[in-house]
Amino acid sequence: MKTIFAKSILACAFIMSFQLAKACDSPALIDKITQAETKKLLSNPPTFRHAWEDGKIKLSFTDASTDDTGCKAKMTLTLPDTDLNEINAYLDQNPAKRILLGAQGYSIPENTVTEIEYFYSKDGQPISSKEKIKPLNDLHHSLEYMYQSLAQLRLEISPDSKNVAAWANTYRQTSLEQCTSKLNATAGSIEQACQCRLEQLSVKLSDRQNELLDYLSDQPYSVATGSLSNAMKISSDANISCGLKKK
Repeated sequence: MKTIFAKSILACAFIMSFQLAKACDSPALIDKITQAETKKLLSNPPTFRHAWEDGKIKLSFTDASTDDTGCKAKMTLTLPDTDLNEINAYLDQNPAKRILLGAQGYSIPENTVTEIEYFYSKDGQPISSKEKIKPLNDLHHSLEYMYQSLAQLRLEISPDSKNVAAWANTYRQTSLEQCTSKLNATAGSIEQACQCRLEQLSVKLSDRQNELLDYLSDQPYSVATGSLSNAMKISSDANISCGLKKK
């Protein structure tokens, strides 16, 4: 009788383990954690989203299985080698910044492909255990630093910068809306003044550079570094020429 009872318990445990494993690997749950991580990643500076939109960044979850606290899967993040080369060249020229980054416990990914274990609950939420979430948090912090630095690097332009690529229509509309909400026209209509500003900026900056300028202009530290001075002057000159001032 005891043997039969023990076998029954083992059978039940096996079935429950199989059901949990199946739940961890369900398409709905994998889709949920993919969406959650995608949202987190896209909260990085716009330089990350630009590479994402270009299809140069890939995210996937595979090998889902049970864990002592729920579920785990292998998270694979693929970054563009151009981005890694650019940030590493910058850090090689500024070794003190690489040392400071390391002192904070972070580092730029060594390879284009990064794989970490991703722990999550059956509700699709990351496990909050410090030990288990540390690799994910470290990756998030490293990416934030990397793409923040790339945003500043890509706005280090000359005063006579030229742009030949047309702005995307969706961004033109977004830029006009931001202009009318943040600026006032000193004479005439705000719509005409903002259109004037857009045309002047678009011959100097690409739409992505202008987006980065809007993003970084709200950050005192970025402005204080002086790396944005030429881009900010281009924007200021356009405002003056088109009769615009801040509200």
